[in-house]
Amino acid sequence: MENTAFTNCIQCHNEFDESRRHPHVLSCLHTCCSSCLERIVNGKQIFCPDCHSQTEISSDPCKELPLDTACRNYLDFVRIQRKPTDIQCTDCPDQSSASSFCKECFTFMCPECTTAHKRTAITRKHLVVPVSELKESGLNEFHRKDTCNKPGHEEQVFTFYCDRRGCDIPICTLCAVCDHNQTNGHLIRNLSDVYEDSKTVVQSVIREINARGTPMSEAVDQLEKVVDELAATETDISQEIDTIFDKYQKILNERRYQLQMEVQNHCQVKKRDLQEKVKTLKSYTTDVKTATDFTNRVLLYTTATEFLNLKNVILRRILELKNVNVSIPAKDDVALRFLRGVSDDSFVQLINGIGNVSSRESPIPQSTLHNGHSDTGPMKSGRSEYTSPINQELSRSPARTPPSEAPRNTTSVTPTTPQSVKRVGDSIAVSRQMSIPAAATPIREPVQRQTSLPAPLEEKKTMSTVAMMNGMPKTPAEEKTSFFSKAKQKTAQANRESFQQLSPDRPFQPVTSPISPKTPTTMPPELKNLPGVVYGDIVCPDFTFDVLTIHNEREVSLDGKILRNRKTGKPSSSGTAEKQFQNYKGIVGNFPFKELGKYYYEVDVSFTIYQPLEQTWLVYELGICRKDIIDTHHTVERHEHARSCYVARYPEDGKLAHEFWHNRDLLTYVPLSDNTAGITVDLTYGLLVDTRRRKWTIADVGKQKKLHTFTGIDFTEALYPVFGTYNPDLVSVEMTLRTGSEISAFPPFLKGF
Repeated sequence: MENTAFTNCIQCHNEFDESRRHPHVLSCLHTCCSSCLERIVNGKQIFCPDCHSQTEISSDPCKELPLDTACRNYLDFVRIQRKPTDIQCTDCPDQSSASSFCKECFTFMCPECTTAHKRTAITRKHLVVPVSELKESGLNEFHRKDTCNKPGHEEQVFTFYCDRRGCDIPICTLCAVCDHNQTNGHLIRNLSDVYEDSKTVVQSVIREINARGTPMSEAVDQLEKVVDELAATETDISQEIDTIFDKYQKILNERRYQLQMEVQNHCQVKKRDLQEKVKTLKSYTTDVKTATDFTNRVLLYTTATEFLNLKNVILRRILELKNVNVSIPAKDDVALRFLRGVSDDSFVQLINGIGNVSSRESPIPQSTLHNGHSDTGPMKSGRSEYTSPINQELSRSPARTPPSEAPRNTTSVTPTTPQSVKRVGDSIAVSRQMSIPAAATPIREPVQRQTSLPAPLEEKKTMSTVAMMNGMPKTPAEEKTSFFSKAKQKTAQANRESFQQLSPDRPFQPVTSPISPKTPTTMPPELKNLPGVVYGDIVCPDFTFDVLTIHNEREVSLDGKILRNRKTGKPSSSGTAEKQFQNYKGIVGNFPFKELGKYYYEVDVSFTIYQPLEQTWLVYELGICRKDIIDTHHTVERHEHARSCYVARYPEDGKLAHEFWHNRDLLTYVPLSDNTAGITVDLTYGLLVDTRRRKWTIADVGKQKKLHTFTGIDFTEALYPVFGTYNPDLVSVEMTLRTGSEISAFPPFLKGF
């Protein structure tokens, strides 16, 4: 289906062509035809007909503004798809219908021109194809040949790029030898390398501004809902006022009228303010979408040369959008309530002071959108912290109580409800990238919904990009190495850090599935087509963490393989409000255990203690549980249809131990390590689920030692693997899930379990 918004002018809405309506790109990344540009230009300014953004020019806009070559190439492709017989000859003055197309000259020709083209000595060897065959061609066939237009360099293909300040253009081989010789201070690079580096920078910034789109849209929806609710709030308060003043009708009529006017005035003022803010947020969201759509089209439909001609205007716009500061009010800022203020016995004395309509302001300062990431490191100071209540039920085991998260660094927070609640739990940084209206329930803590990327470009890199576009001179170091090369190296380094696996170096010899009929196995037929590998009667299913369930205080990598108990700002969590855990401090695997058979998977765990744990505080948990009960608590050990192995401080000796729980009962424990600041522990768990014999075995693969086997498990309903991490201020935890072909062999010492 054609995208007419892409192929039509935003002013006259006519389709672009090669005569009077050439597509030109404005600074806001909207595209306007050359004919309309001549009409709407106002001195040295052009105001976009769509978004009203201003574009500054110094001369003829049709010569100064770059061509939208992505649109031009796409139009050629579309016109062929529509009706090839309507295409006219490029050279004929009588506009005859074209019958063939020269791929070298990029011209459509009628039969007479085709004959002449094949006779001319210069063009007789050109590749000429019938127009009818182009209908089956892809978009690449319509990319024009990028050649130098310098006199004497005709037909020379662009293969290099001069990266020196003041040049910054594609060049041909002759240009590189003559006009842009490196002995004269020019910086010559391969065109393809510059294209890849520039594309990396643009895509990185696009990911950043796109990451802000979801919370922006959520904020708009919430603010619009608040505006709608103001009318209902006004009605409710008016009814409350009427209930009180009906009792004192003769005395309080005048005061009632005054209060009703106050409610109306408050609502009107708030409505106006919020509507203005909604308008601003919608405008920003639209600008981001426009920039994203345009950039994606350019990346998809242009050649390297065409992209580089548009590079600066794209970077200028998306960096401008990235650095916009937009304040988003909290929901509490518009909360209205009526304060009665007097009893029946004293109303005569207090008649003049009865009642008050109050619009309570939020005690938390407003945050604004900014370029950067909050610091959530474990040992940093100066962070605002929130805490949440944890329901700690007594264990049915007389010797122990269920472990909890540490009540560390707690602060009392006055909630936005009439009663005060002390919140205890994980401390989280609230240097949020934006603030949104607070949730209605008082026990939910405001948290940072941080959509993180592979490490964004540093501030100084961004400023360097802006300096390059504004014509500022480069430093000597920048003359030798371009900004784009540095940015690409930094982005690659960030990607490696974000998704580095902690797996031990082991040989890789998996048997891929679906299982071949020649593979000797005694497993049930229903398990033979599972994705993964098989060792004898053991299936190693291929699955990942379900990233949509991640608790908003935890972090999961994009590939669904790494879980951390802190927000590092590198991997990207993909949680949504629909599936995201609210209580369970972790994540669930996306593979259920129900069908009869044996399943095996592994988890690499690495943790470092920053401060010794106290009482029975948790480090992490591995479990299996029915899916509908996982999120009822911060652990799963208290459920009948769950089994849990976690590491916590054992109160009898103060050290860390593996503890194995079921239905609030501590079954056994195995000592693990000291509880000392600075120690780091690395281990690999092997987890074997046997649904036929109703067993689940947890083992230490490194020590080749079984830790515990749960028996009598009910698999009539599917059980899911769960993974919890806790107390990020005291200990850093990283889990790496290893499944399917990532498992090189089934541990021999587990074959009897």
